[in-house]
Amino acid sequence: AEQLGTWAAVSDENRVAISREDGAEALVALLVTGSDDAKLHAARALRNLANNCEAKEVILKAGGVTTLEPVVRHGKGKVKEAADEALKLLSQEQETQSIQAAGHGRIAEGRARDTIPTGEGTRVAMFSARFDGGPIEQKIRTVFQILCDRKYDRIHCADFL
Repeated sequence: AEQLGTWAAVSDENRVAISREDGAEALVALLVTGSDDAKLHAARALRNLANNCEAKEVILKAGGVTTLEPVVRHGKGKVKEAADEALKLLSQEQETQSIQAAGHGRIAEGRARDTIPTGEGTRVAMFSARFDGGPIEQKIRTVFQILCDRKYDRIHCADFL
């Protein structure tokens, strides 16, 4: 993980190569199964990879956001800091993609996100819904992501995202 992070810091070519060779997936897995040292290097490597759009997409598809969130919430020291930096870069990409995918009407919603306070010190939010890929599901996912971005604690089924 440390070497991948070093390579990812060097160039976009390296970031793309690492993401195309399943490096991002391996780093996301290390955040769950690795030692504290491995988690630190994996989070740093993901942060470096997240500086490239193609690599960001791979990290997002690998579940990078949902894997980094508990590390940010419950991690300690440098591991928490590195995970937080990676999560911020990934969250920016997700918000941009949501706004671009939905067109003009979503620009106001993107601005509204900036006015939502952080969830620190609030009660847990619970989501329960059936998903069919329709417009209601997309709205629920948007609300869920806003809560994630603002650090609200949430309860959701494991396959929600």
